[in-house]
Amino acid sequence: MFQMLLFLLLLWFLPLTEGSLRAEPMFTAVTNSVLPPDYDSNPTQLNYGVAVTDVDHDGDFEIVVAG
Repeated sequence: MFQMLLFLLLLWFLPLTEGSLRAEPMFTAVTNSVLPPDYDSNPTQLNYGVAVTDVDHDGDFEIVVAG
């Protein structure tokens, strides 16, 4: 029982060590290099959307248009 408690305390305080605060980033942002923005066919200010669902559960579909 004492060993289990000691192990749980170790796991509790392990993330608070200094080594974890100075870690290098795990991921690198590569979105712009892999998928460059295409401003001609999809400008960032044009974000249109359509949703078709039964919002009020009356059996009839409602169409919601955003944009």
